[in-house]
Order: sequence, then structure tokens, then C-alpha cells
Amino acid sequence: NYEFIDEYPVETNNTYWYWLESVSNSNDTEIYGPTSLTIPEGETPPQLPTRTELYANYPNPFNPETTIDLTIKEGEIGTLSIYNAKGQLIESHKFEAGEYNFEWEASSYSSGVYFYKLESESYSETKKMLMIK
Repeated sequence: NYEFIDEYPVETNNTYWYWLESVSNSNDTEIYGPTSLTIPEGETPPQLPTRTELYANYPNPFNPETTIDLTIKEGEIGTLSIYNAKGQLIESHKFEAGEYNFEWEASSYSSGVYFYKLESESYSETKKMLMIK
């Protein structure tokens, strides 16, 4: 994954083109792109959340899918971890800044209590959910 922040001002109705050059330790280069970005008129860039937060999953209880809503504030990376009732980690997912509706598909797991935890630099919270098959 690569991230690039264009420091130059942008104008609506203009198309901007970007290329990525990858340079290996042996100085071999590879060019990716181009990719384009057009800023539509009247559109404002999306605002990133100002706080990291974990919300209650829904439905709860569930069978076998549930949705976990979360937000990660600008400048942070969040890790959503799912644990079984014994406290064993069964899944982990990373999220960059933004708003997410993570759908957890748990058909390969058995009925029971599960915990989900969101951690970032500034936040840590754990919630409980119940799967009934």
C-alpha cells in the first residue's frame, strides 16, 4: 500500500494524473499508472473523522453475519480484533482513517460469545456480541 498527499492546491473540473515509481534496493525501477483524479464542481473533499470510535454491532445476536461500525480519525490506523470466549484471537483487520461498516461473516465459527476490540494510538475499546446458530 502506498499513500501520497498532494501538497498543491486543486481546482474543480480539472483532472490530475499521477504515476508511482518503485525503486528497489538494486536500483531497478518500475512505473505504475497513470491514475487520474477529477474534482467535480460543487463537490467538497470528504472530511475524515475527528475521533476514533467503535459502535455496537448489529444485529446482535446474529446468525452468521453481523456489521461492526467504526471510525478511525485522521492520522491514525486502527486494528479491529475478534476474539472467541476463551480470549483467543481469531481474526484481525487494519483500517486507515475513515468510516467503516465492517461485515463479519462467521459461518465457519460456532455459536457463542465473541468479543471485538478496536485499538489505535489514542483509543481502545472492547465490546461483546453473540452468535446463535
